[in-house]
Amino acid sequence: MLNEGLPDGKINWLPSALSRRLLQRGLSFKPDALIANGDQVYWDLRAPLASKGSGASPRGLAYAGTFDRAQPIFGTPNEAAFRRATGPQIVPQYGALLRSTPAFFMQDDHDYFDNDEATDEIITFPPDHFMLELARATRQLYYPEYLPDPNRPPGLPGASASDRPPGVAEAFGTLRYGRLAEILLYDVRRSQTLNGPSAVFVDGTVESWLKSRMADRDVIHVANIPSNPPGWSAGKWGEWYPDILGKDLKLTTDIAKPYWQSGWLKQHDRLMEAIAAMPGRIPLVISGDLHAIAEGHMIGSGSLDFSKNPMP
Repeated sequence: MLNEGLPDGKINWLPSALSRRLLQRGLSFKPDALIANGDQVYWDLRAPLASKGSGASPRGLAYAGTFDRAQPIFGTPNEAAFRRATGPQIVPQYGALLRSTPAFFMQDDHDYFDNDEATDEIITFPPDHFMLELARATRQLYYPEYLPDPNRPPGLPGASASDRPPGVAEAFGTLRYGRLAEILLYDVRRSQTLNGPSAVFVDGTVESWLKSRMADRDVIHVANIPSNPPGWSAGKWGEWYPDILGKDLKLTTDIAKPYWQSGWLKQHDRLMEAIAAMPGRIPLVISGDLHAIAEGHMIGSGSLDFSKNPMP
């Protein structure tokens, strides 16, 4: 799996040649498929903190120019800024390396051209229309949609769009390997809501689809790959958990996290309960986003006890 797009030194990040070498090393093992788990593009435009070192920085503006959020992406001056911001982060890294390897590209917050931040000034998610158009344009130019799946409802958010091939999906997909394994891929930003106790990261129709696939016994293994990781926290706003980074630089729940929605944790618990309840399966969850590699086991959440089948 790959995670985190790296611009070619245009702003503050390492050259994408580094990721290209890592990708080449991974492909040398001849994998059956590749999953790139979110944050392919970094060009934050409005997030109060992240944008200052990215698309809204003096260097970013001088390099790519500005966006007019009242105009479409293609066929307007936005297209030049969009291509300059995105092309160098995707093309040099991947090139034609994946021409013989099935590839599944997920999207997370930065793929909508903003970091997940919340202040009195702005709450960056759910994505507005312009953010959705930027994410859709990136997928249209650089990486494929998810192929149709008879077990995935065609009306999920970001699916069956009139300007895409019939039945393909953009935000929620499946990697199916015969009857051996089914991997559920889901973007937690596309249908995120801010409805307090009833808020969700994924739309209710998506949650129902995920639960139905986990309950189905047609395949031996089912793995969940959300774009934001359950089981881990960096104390940021747009996470499943209420943890926040205290003044001592340690995570705490003693301080209320501003704008965090309690419904997110409720949906987390419903999904984790469904994952842990799968009989005879390893309840595997793999995620990206936190810029780190680690392995852990979830043995409980709130009043839920997963100790009989802890999630790796």
